[in-house]
Amino acid sequence: ALSIGTELEGHADNVAPSLHGGIVITSENIVVQVPLALDPAFVMWIPEFTTSTNESRGKIGPQIALEDAVFNIARTAMFVAALSTGDTALLREATRDRIHQDIRLAASPPCKAALDAGLAAGAWCGWLSGSGPTVAIMCEVAEASRIADAMPTDGRTMILRLDRAGVVVS
Repeated sequence: ALSIGTELEGHADNVAPSLHGGIVITSENIVVQVPLALDPAFVMWIPEFTTSTNESRGKIGPQIALEDAVFNIARTAMFVAALSTGDTALLREATRDRIHQDIRLAASPPCKAALDAGLAAGAWCGWLSGSGPTVAIMCEVAEASRIADAMPTDGRTMILRLDRAGVVVS
C-alpha cells in the first residue's frame, strides 16, 4: 500500500502517516512509528497564497554546511525524544532549523508572522508544514482555540487532532 500510495501521491512521508496513524519516520520503504507520550493539538494556519514545493526546495543551496547538518540531525533526535517522553519543554528547541526554514520564512513574511504569533501565544512549537506556506503549531489541546485566535487574520486556521489509527478497513 505504501509503494502504491507513494507512486500516486509522490511523497512517502505523506502516505505513511495516513496508513499507519500517529507520527512516523519514513525513508525509502522503512516506516517507523514514533511512540507518543503526548496527545497534541495542531493549529494549522493556511494563508491565501500557495507555494511550489520545487521552488521552495530550489531556495536551498546544493550543499549544506556540516555544522548545520549536525545541528538539524540532533534536533530531529530531540524531537523524537520529546514526543516519546512527553517533554514539551524540549519541543521548541527540537524544532529549530538551520537548513531550510529561515530561508523559506524570509521569503514569506506572513508565514513568519504566523509562526511567531503561535509561539508567542504559548504553543509548544511550530514549523512550516511541508514546503509551506501552511504553518503548523503544536500545542496543548486545551489551548488550541486560544492559540488559533491569536493567529494572523490574513489566513484561515484549522485545529486538528492526531489520528493514531491510520487506515481502518471495516
